[in-house]
Amino acid sequence: MASTSGTRRSLLSPTRSFLSRRIQSLSVHGANDAAPDSDTWGPYGLTLLHQPSEPLIDFIFVHGLGGGSRKTWSKTPSAAHFWPKEWLPVEPWCKNVRIHTFGYNATWKERAASELNVHDFGQALLTDIRNSPLLSGDDVRTPIVLIGHSMGGQVIKKMLLMAKHDPSCAGVAARIHTIFFLATPHRGSNMAPILKSMLRLVAGNASKAYVDSLVPSSETIQTINDEFRHAYQGIHICSFFETVPTSVGIIVDKGSAILGLPGEQISHLNADHSQMCKFDSPSDSNYCRLRDAFAATISSIEKTTLSSQMHRHRDEMRELLRYLGMKERPGIEFANAIDHRTEGSCSWLTDKESFHQWLDDLDGGPKCLWLQGEPATGKSTLAGHVIQCLEECNRDCSYFFFQHINSRRSTVAELLCHLAWQMALSNTTVRAELLDMCGSGVTIDKNDERAIWRAVFANRILRVEYQQPQYWVIDALDECSNPASLFPLLAKIEKQVHVRIFVTSRPSLEFERAFSQGRIPRITESVTLEASLGDIKLFLEEHASFFLADSELERKELVNKILGMSNGNFLWTALMVKKIENAVSKEQVHAILNSVPREIGGLYTDIFRNVIAAQDNIDIARAILRWTLCTLRPLSVDELKEALRLDIGMSPYQLEMTAGPICGHLVRVDADFRVRAAHQTVREFLFREQDDVDFGMNKEEEHSRIMKVCLAYLRGDEMKPPRFRRANSSSSHKQAKRSAFSSYAIIHFSDHLSFTTTSDVTHFVALNDLVMTNSLSWIDAVAGTEDLAPLTETAKNVTVYLERRAKYESPLGAETQNLLTWANDLIYLVAQFGKALLSNPAAIYHPTPRLQFDDKFALATWEGKIYIYHEATFQEIAQLTHGDPVNRLRFATVNDYLVSASRGKLCFWNTTTAELLWSIDIPHMTLAFAFGEDSKTLHVATAANYAIEVDVLLGREVDRFSFCDGDEDEKREYRDRWPLVRVDFHIGLGLLGVASDPTSVSFWDLEEHGFVAQFYPSRLTDPEPDPEPMICAFIFNPNPEINLAAVSVEGGITYVFDPETGTTQATAVTGGYMLAASPDGTILAARTKKGVVRLYDFQTLKLLHQVFTHDEDVLSLAMIVFNSGSSRFFEISAYYFNVWEPSALVRRSNSGDDSSVDVSHEAATPPELIRPRTYDDERDIWAVAAHHDNDFIFCGRRDGSVAAYATASGKVAQEMYTHGQHTHGRHVAVRLLEWNQARNLLVTVDASGRITVREVSMASPGPFKISEPILDESLDCSVYQILISSDGKGLLVSTQDSDVLWELTTSTKTASCSHLRSWELPRRWASHPDMNLLLLFEKGGMKTYSWATLELLSEVDSLGLPGRLQSISAILPPHSSTLYLLTWDFAPADRYFRF
Repeated sequence: MASTSGTRRSLLSPTRSFLSRRIQSLSVHGANDAAPDSDTWGPYGLTLLHQPSEPLIDFIFVHGLGGGSRKTWSKTPSAAHFWPKEWLPVEPWCKNVRIHTFGYNATWKERAASELNVHDFGQALLTDIRNSPLLSGDDVRTPIVLIGHSMGGQVIKKMLLMAKHDPSCAGVAARIHTIFFLATPHRGSNMAPILKSMLRLVAGNASKAYVDSLVPSSETIQTINDEFRHAYQGIHICSFFETVPTSVGIIVDKGSAILGLPGEQISHLNADHSQMCKFDSPSDSNYCRLRDAFAATISSIEKTTLSSQMHRHRDEMRELLRYLGMKERPGIEFANAIDHRTEGSCSWLTDKESFHQWLDDLDGGPKCLWLQGEPATGKSTLAGHVIQCLEECNRDCSYFFFQHINSRRSTVAELLCHLAWQMALSNTTVRAELLDMCGSGVTIDKNDERAIWRAVFANRILRVEYQQPQYWVIDALDECSNPASLFPLLAKIEKQVHVRIFVTSRPSLEFERAFSQGRIPRITESVTLEASLGDIKLFLEEHASFFLADSELERKELVNKILGMSNGNFLWTALMVKKIENAVSKEQVHAILNSVPREIGGLYTDIFRNVIAAQDNIDIARAILRWTLCTLRPLSVDELKEALRLDIGMSPYQLEMTAGPICGHLVRVDADFRVRAAHQTVREFLFREQDDVDFGMNKEEEHSRIMKVCLAYLRGDEMKPPRFRRANSSSSHKQAKRSAFSSYAIIHFSDHLSFTTTSDVTHFVALNDLVMTNSLSWIDAVAGTEDLAPLTETAKNVTVYLERRAKYESPLGAETQNLLTWANDLIYLVAQFGKALLSNPAAIYHPTPRLQFDDKFALATWEGKIYIYHEATFQEIAQLTHGDPVNRLRFATVNDYLVSASRGKLCFWNTTTAELLWSIDIPHMTLAFAFGEDSKTLHVATAANYAIEVDVLLGREVDRFSFCDGDEDEKREYRDRWPLVRVDFHIGLGLLGVASDPTSVSFWDLEEHGFVAQFYPSRLTDPEPDPEPMICAFIFNPNPEINLAAVSVEGGITYVFDPETGTTQATAVTGGYMLAASPDGTILAARTKKGVVRLYDFQTLKLLHQVFTHDEDVLSLAMIVFNSGSSRFFEISAYYFNVWEPSALVRRSNSGDDSSVDVSHEAATPPELIRPRTYDDERDIWAVAAHHDNDFIFCGRRDGSVAAYATASGKVAQEMYTHGQHTHGRHVAVRLLEWNQARNLLVTVDASGRITVREVSMASPGPFKISEPILDESLDCSVYQILISSDGKGLLVSTQDSDVLWELTTSTKTASCSHLRSWELPRRWASHPDMNLLLLFEKGGMKTYSWATLELLSEVDSLGLPGRLQSISAILPPHSSTLYLLTWDFAPADRYFRF
């Protein structure tokens, strides 16, 4: 019944999405299915098109001249376009409308004459209505709505007049409620005479009487109109006229299509005469206008004619409600189920071919569609969506939602009562059957599902002959108290009874068996993670506008974060959204996302109680949860099965199917057969402190249990090393096949040490036992994975574990020392023998010397080479050739991309493939760069004060702006006033920090390209310092979530401040002239002039650690860089590359939120100054020169010796000679080396001013043969520079006060000149590309001399080097026609000269 069923539909927000897709599907499938001619025109007489379960209104469609009962109402021969049959029955307002068509022979093209006229057609229509078993009878009182096209309207009027005049047809006349006239020629059509003439020409005298009736002013038309004017009272009239002419004009004009009667509703359709009742699709505007008119008529009938019938219907349903023992009408659960549904969600199910097979294939299709899904994945919402779709299509749908918390809604008996009542609600016959039972006093046991089935279903409901299939939707069958009793009942439904059942539940082996045993045909579908995430994303996007956020980007990030954390759990998502909508700060949102909602906690509590109730499986359930929630990665089904065997001595069958049911579906098996928690809140709920739940888990105990199992396995027979260790034995490395669990135990056993209690001696003893027994085979197994990182991670974990255990076990004990030595040996093994071990893991069984980020790090050389190393193992991964000397490197935050910069060029690399993706020219030296947050853009700052933005994907510059120094107080800008000390980016804040003014840091907006603020660190303590200390170093915190920066000034004071507000957060005397920060933003490293590197907490400047480097010259230190894990830092200078791993960093990297490290175990004493290993200072290298074949490097040492080192190994290839000792017996260091390829000459100069020139040639054995000195001279002053001509014949020696030229072929001095050396502006000599010339750079200018005579040839007063850059420290040898200058300053030079 439209009104009563509307009671259910009014609870939801209707959507036509499924209806539209349904009709679209019909159009697509039927577009090419043309019916035979007879079917295309349609039959004569009254034909039933649609019979609802409870018909309350009848629609009769009557065609016109030349039409047919089907052809008139179809755009094409396709069945999908026959809209009265295909479209109207699925309209929501048409649920109780029975639809007919009436056909008669009005085909004017036939040659045969016809005496039939409008009177005859009207009489036939009236007779068919009287004789129809559906439309006649004393108990049939359905209102009739007539729709006539063209002449069909005249037929309808004539039928009405005849019914009015015939007393026996008074009932029919009284039931006519509304007549729709579609282009009906009430006053005739001007085209009728033309048609009449055409018939005479074509068919001779084959006249058609009904055509004569359409001629304007014909007697038939006038008579009908006159009588109708008096007979239509009480009948609603709706007239539609055509507006589009045909090829011969308008067929029925507006004046003829309108009756002009009082109360007549008039409208038009944008179509010609024939297309007035033919439509392209349900979205056709003409169809929509006509459909809305039909709907308004139905609504009017329900409110008037059917009012008393509706009251009677409601009384009957209330009586059945009491009879079936139901406390309330169904509907609330359905409304709740679709409350969270978002437009577009759940459609993945109803769009499936399997769903449509279940929906429409009534003869061969499956009876049941079983949808299974994990807890809280939206199964009830999906059930509600299915109900909504069925009701949109006007299908007879009954439903029930099981609820285990409600005893009255958890039994099969209650289900059957609800289904029976809802079937009676929509079906007159079923309602009559149940009312008969009630009136006859038939009693039923409301608690016995079998009694209800026999009395109500088997004997009554299932014996009814249904016009439409019946659909049952049963949600959450797993929450039923006796689900097993339902399946035998469903199996008894005979095939000819068209009942379709939709069931949702959690995955269940019990239900699988029940379906199979009952031989119930079914389709099984699952709620996949992808489907759930898709629906949740739509839900979040709909609610995102209610989240408070500072920007749309932040709102999108929050949506993505919730989606990622949801893990497909719809209940958790809905609860989170409800709370976050009321959150007013980021901190509140963070707390909400990391909490366990009370509602979901209650769900878990009920599930755990059910798990506990199953006593036989309680131990298995605990073990599965332990190995699912506490492992470092999800275990595969095979791994878990073996872990359970080792842990509790049980091996469950078909674990991929039983794991979920055993644990109440709080774990799931994904598509890769890995066992995961249903949601992260399961872990949080189980591990939180709780008194009201019996099923709790202690994190330390569970990790200890896993650690115990892993160590037991590693010490077991499967991990025993081979018996024989002969390197060439083919059987030496044969082993028994290891179980699936071996992979996890081998890689991750030590990770559980961080979570276990240190007071338990069991793990301490087991670790020692592993070291003494199977440690070599464990190393072999790790190396077999082609990744040595687990070795270094194990070393760290063991070291931290022993530090924590120091309060229980003496650090000097034999067992502790044994484990410490083993940990150190692991690190040494990776560093020294990593490559060999990876190539041959079995080599670990053979004698070796004593043994000691997962990402990459890169090193660049002055020769333009870039080397990529593994961060944890230091294994070389790749080599890249940049070409020019590289001064900047940076990895992207996504993928394996690397950008490198040199003077004038920027290169972008794929480090995995060692492929150069693009390079662009940057006309100035790059001082800093940083990737955007999505790594799609690169921001570059150059020494020419330009900030450039580069599109990473396209490899081209997209934007740039000029920045400068300034004075915020004076509102002035200064360009090129000071060289840039330090430039850095903070992408999170969108800022560029520039330290060029010696006393301040300026900040520039990367988006607006404007000056933002200025920070004067020295003015924090003294508003007007005189003089202001100069800035030495500046750096942003690299963590985008930490809005801080650090700056150091002369005097060693470091300030940590907020660059947005300018407020200082911490101040300390660090002595730092160089600053660096760990990637996670927690550590600030400061390097002093005296070679001490101090580590501070970035936000508080609390001193954590300090180390002493052997180089006290801060200028020789190129940089300090942290690894990606912030557990190590690299100290890089011109002479060495050191890797430091302070204990402070190791502790911080190994103790996160989940760590069980007891902070009381750590000492609170100030950090001591750590010094590097001692080495022979006398052997320190002070000067180097490369041999031209690049295989050797000549090195001059502090002790006066000269040696050749092999570049491949870094080891000494040959001790060559020594400069001897000073007269006081002290060694004299070799300070300068120069190599000449043309004559194989090596020039050495020591600190005393002694110069030697020797011929050094390749020899065997050797590698070198060394001659006696060609030149051996001692000067009485220090030598600052030597330069040998390209042909090896001339040697220039520059001292403090003179320049001397030697002819090496004769070993004689040929020229000299005196000068006054300036300490402020040192002078430097360089070779000219013209081998006959020399260049001298001094005092900012350049002079050209002759190599032969030292005669001055030309002079340039100024090279345009501003300020400090005039101090030239070195000159690179000429490359082509280009000469590079290096300036003595904190920033690289950006000057080069072409000749």
